[in-house]
Amino acid sequence: MNKIVIQKVDDWEACYIDGKLYEEGHELGEGCGMLGLLQDIDSIYDFNIQEIESYWVDGTDLEDYINTTGSFPEELKNHETWVWEENNA
Repeated sequence: MNKIVIQKVDDWEACYIDGKLYEEGHELGEGCGMLGLLQDIDSIYDFNIQEIESYWVDGTDLEDYINTTGSFPEELKNHETWVWEENNA
């Protein structure tokens, strides 16, 4: 089973699959929405929608990284020290 993590910081979102950046932008699944994105992922990867993790990133380190590089890190493990807050929305 593949692990999917959705990160949100400020007005940016990123989707990681097994720790690798899959898609990023101001809105994931731009043009087709989140449902379209999940349908695309489902056609390629085996995953359970109940196991998707979604987080707001709390802190400025990731915002600084995004503002400096123009994108999220390629690998989720590169920023393990950043503080996560589970998105209950």
